[in-house]
Amino acid sequence: MSPTLRDRLGLLALLAAPLLLPFAIGRIEPIPNLFDMPVQTARIAAVQDDASFRVEGLARENGLPVHAAGSFSQLTGAPLERTLRQALHARGHLNAEPGRHAWAFMQGREGEVYMQFPPLLVEGDEWVASNLRVGLQVARVLFVDVDAATHATLLDKGAREDWSALPRLPAGARVRARIELEAGAL
Repeated sequence: MSPTLRDRLGLLALLAAPLLLPFAIGRIEPIPNLFDMPVQTARIAAVQDDASFRVEGLARENGLPVHAAGSFSQLTGAPLERTLRQALHARGHLNAEPGRHAWAFMQGREGEVYMQFPPLLVEGDEWVASNLRVGLQVARVLFVDVDAATHATLLDKGAREDWSALPRLPAGARVRARIELEAGAL
């Protein structure tokens, strides 16, 4: 009589049970923080914007400003917690050009860029970015405007939940403002 596949699996389960039982009853703990997102503190090295596209505030999800003072110009030198766990929010003013749409990108050490979704919410001359995820590899936060074709491509990428890196900013994108992170903290 030859053993069936079910018999073989049952025998395997009986042999493995003594090895897995301590994990099942909690006597052996898995490696702590194995699945936690790492956190790294960096300093903001520079903020570059102009009169046509201003960054006026940067806050954590809980609403606490990243900058201690009331003025965004004092953000340079402020500590910034780099983590994917918590999104940052930014706001500002812009002089929007017809047919252009505003987006945020994170740029990594090697120049690769990561689209932040959704695009900036623009109402009149004010904009808000609600989902800025500054991971450990991020060297700068870029605020760009894009033409209608690039905007449609980025919306499609977001709808497909394609969060892969782009080797560079897409054609039709123009950097309007940036937040540089301290190179030493990378």
